[in-house]
Amino acid sequence: MKIWIGIIFLFVVFFAQFATAKYISGEIRIDENGFATFNVKTDVEIQADGLEFKNEGATGRTDSFTEKSGSIWTFSLKEGNYDDIFLDIKLPIATQKITSIQGNRYLFDTEENVLTLIDSGELDFEVSYIVRERTNYNFIYYLIGILLLTLVF
Repeated sequence: MKIWIGIIFLFVVFFAQFATAKYISGEIRIDENGFATFNVKTDVEIQADGLEFKNEGATGRTDSFTEKSGSIWTFSLKEGNYDDIFLDIKLPIATQKITSIQGNRYLFDTEENVLTLIDSGELDFEVSYIVRERTNYNFIYYLIGILLLTLVF
């Protein structure tokens, strides 16, 4: 009986190294220009320009996952199947409105503009949003400068 337990134990230990759970967790921060900064842990390499995969992590900055149509930005993440998905997707601070969210299960922090994906299975997520346009007031500085110059001379 002890021999069988020993054989089963060795069998489990030997084959346990081949049973891997695919996971992805961490943070993706999107800026107003559509660039996503990745700081995620994963055992599956994410292929995109600007990302580096090492030590079971993907880091870097890329615009490969965002696109803009008119005033609407769309961030799409379609990266295969995972046993565990836990990602914080931080939308730009200047996000004015979210127009649609599709895909994986998520929680949304409205104060921080953070979507937290908590799921398993296929990573297929898309969010569309509108960013407030920044008003450029540089012309006022030029106008004040011209007025000061005319007053001095």
